[in-house]
Amino acid sequence: MVFYILAIIISAIILASSYCINAFINRRHEMKLRRIEFRLDTLNSFLPVYLSIKQHSDPFSQDNALLPNLQSSRLKFQLYGRKDEDQIFDSMIQALESRDVAVFVNKSQELIDLIRIRIKEELELEL
Repeated sequence: MVFYILAIIISAIILASSYCINAFINRRHEMKLRRIEFRLDTLNSFLPVYLSIKQHSDPFSQDNALLPNLQSSRLKFQLYGRKDEDQIFDSMIQALESRDVAVFVNKSQELIDLIRIRIKEELELEL
């Protein structure tokens, strides 16, 4: 009889601990997925800006959606980007304000490469 009660107690402890461990692992996995979703959304918000700059010789006068796209992308980088990504974005904004498209394209390519490498690291893909 004592063995039977001891087996029930041990089984309950194993069940409760495995439930807690599983919940912890699932929560960590979900947080990682959400972080990657936000990072991908941040990068996707920047692509219309980048493509507009690459396609037009004078994107400020030729593309009316450039400024709203840039503002949206800037907000997402401030919310979800890392410090060095935000600094690169600031230098891109300065290049746009001085109308230096070449510097903007170089900095934006640097930013895209940096984010692509980090997303691959977060997804644990080969570089």
